[in-house]
Amino acid sequence: MNWYEREKLKGTLDKEKMEERLSFLLKKKNKIMEFYKPQRWQYYRKPRPDMSKIDEEIEKIQQQLYSFV
Repeated sequence: MNWYEREKLKGTLDKEKMEERLSFLLKKKNKIMEFYKPQRWQYYRKPRPDMSKIDEEIEKIQQQLYSFV
């Protein structure tokens, strides 16, 4: 169960909470992107983490926010 489903079941899902969650996810994504810049990891050669789940959740929240407007 993800964040969206939990909040919906609790009945506490509103526009402000969705904006807070969106802000949190965007900050998290930016930190990951900053940390995995090529110049920092050129010696370690570690692959970037899969960020598809974060992107999916960001997209879902943005769609829900647009439906509130």
